[in-house]
Amino acid sequence: MNKAENSKRTVIFCLILLVFSFIKVIFWRFGDLDEFWNYNMSRSIAIGLVPYRDFNMVQVPLYAFVNAAVLKVSRTLIAYRISCSFLCFALQLLVLKTISDRTNGFYALPAALMSLLILGTVSYNTLFMVFAFGIYMLLGRGNTDKRNMAIGILTALAALSRQTSGGILILIVFVILTRQERRARSVLMCVAGGAIPCILLLIYLLITGSWGAFWDYCLFGLFSFGSGNFLMRAASVPYLLTALTGIVCDIVRLKTDREDALSHLLIGIPVLLMCVPIVDEHASFAAIWFLVPVACVIRDKAGKSLTVRMSHITAACCLIAVLIVTFMNVMGNAFCTGYTELKGVLADTALLDDYSVLLAQNREFEEQGRKVTVLSSSAVVLSVMSGRNAPVFDMFINGNLGTREPLLFVQEVIDDPDAIILMPDDYDTEGWQNPDGIYEYVTSHCEPVASYGRFVWYKPSLLQ
Repeated sequence: MNKAENSKRTVIFCLILLVFSFIKVIFWRFGDLDEFWNYNMSRSIAIGLVPYRDFNMVQVPLYAFVNAAVLKVSRTLIAYRISCSFLCFALQLLVLKTISDRTNGFYALPAALMSLLILGTVSYNTLFMVFAFGIYMLLGRGNTDKRNMAIGILTALAALSRQTSGGILILIVFVILTRQERRARSVLMCVAGGAIPCILLLIYLLITGSWGAFWDYCLFGLFSFGSGNFLMRAASVPYLLTALTGIVCDIVRLKTDREDALSHLLIGIPVLLMCVPIVDEHASFAAIWFLVPVACVIRDKAGKSLTVRMSHITAACCLIAVLIVTFMNVMGNAFCTGYTELKGVLADTALLDDYSVLLAQNREFEEQGRKVTVLSSSAVVLSVMSGRNAPVFDMFINGNLGTREPLLFVQEVIDDPDAIILMPDDYDTEGWQNPDGIYEYVTSHCEPVASYGRFVWYKPSLLQ
């Protein structure tokens, strides 16, 4: 195949990935709390709040800042999804390029579309994966000062996207660089590059007065997050099996392509740890990462004969699957028009109507001079629909409150005689991340004043 045909094929593959990345993300299912929580953190920055100082979040801030820049232009969920679509496309493009460099485009496209199919909610994990693939690609292109500095920058950005996996990635990159020639200079240039984003973050934290709160949430709060949020879902098993297959393939590749396989396997360690402690769709990132060695081994064993016959069929099946999943997400939904930040989003009208009733009752209490606090994992949805922001309670879940006990926040609310608390009767089961003991405390210190469905409004009891 000549250069012109190869370029044309690459452009077509990229267009396919771009279009289907947008289709999947723009028409994501309405009400996904991971999406709403991440959107809310970015919108909080967009309206002028300072992370850690003014609102709580357990992750490092890069992802929130990236999307906040978009929300400065248009503070809507659809604008956030457009931003996420480009991030999703960037990840698929890196998968395509990485596998294409090691096999050819006919292996790379099905793998990239497969990664698009299994990718869950776009989040800071997706951004981490973009940097991880970038580091892996640069490590395979030779040892130069500029390249090592770029690796350092990407490694620091990865750590500013996800601190746990990012911290381990820093150590692994240092280990890989010490295997190169001029290892002392390689590490030095990497450190120099990595210092740039880290110093910028340090300056920001000091200027905004969020230095202490940053460590409370992003370091000490992690112990509460890890101990209170373990989850293992059966749906993660296929992803984990795919990752295990890829690990075996990397081990096989150590005999024929040692340096590349070793780099991929080592960087795969922090990628695998992304699904700890919540082993659900987070494991899809490990599966995506380890598609690379699987494609390489298949190419070595099957050669071009399998590529030509099966590539288009596999790619077509993945495209159809993406469309089916997308259709199922929005089936029966209608475009939202009644709430500014949700305009243009396909939403479940029945679910939206339920939230609307809750908001209407909240407004009625507020008109009476009461202050309404929502204690539910769905609190963030109500905040977005109302165009407001309720720090702490928008993400009132284990590990996202720093070192402070969750009950203390609720006690402060109930101490106000004008307080109204909206809480579901199934608080203890609606989300496994909801802090324990809250429902019992509220129901023993408050009395119900209204209800709708599974939700009940409470006021502080005079007898408490």
